[in-house]
Amino acid sequence: ENAEQVLGWVFGWTNGHPYLTQRLCQFLIKSKDGFTKEVVEVAVKDLFLGEKGMEDNNLQFVRDMLLERAADKTGVQVTLVVPNSFAEEIGMMERDVIVSINRQPVMNVDELKKIQSMLKPGDAVAFRVMRSAPMAARGGTAVTPQGMWLSGTLPRE
Repeated sequence: ENAEQVLGWVFGWTNGHPYLTQRLCQFLIKSKDGFTKEVVEVAVKDLFLGEKGMEDNNLQFVRDMLLERAADKTGVQVTLVVPNSFAEEIGMMERDVIVSINRQPVMNVDELKKIQSMLKPGDAVAFRVMRSAPMAARGGTAVTPQGMWLSGTLPRE
């Protein structure tokens, strides 16, 4: 019926990645709910983001590889958090990767400095960071990045 439209929704989620596309299409074919955008979104949440995704070793491998590649291209890694600083107060940690400040993407140090230069004492600021967290995996412990928000008001000093 609407095969091209459904594939468009699938590719919107999988970006054409072979394994992800195959798994999602297999799931949709078996689904009795039809082929709507909502059904595709529910399938993605169930397959990739839910319990099924945590049980699928191939999916874990693909997710880790994609996140690792993405982390290499975006963000700025925190190398030092000064004790009693604003960064420490809001919970920032060494090895966090700052990916946005006040919803403005941070791709590199130059962009971070540009955004920082526009902030004034007393401004509210929210950092989106990726933090590595241990995740139990078959045969050992893997590390997977988790996104979180850290926020506060810049000191007036």
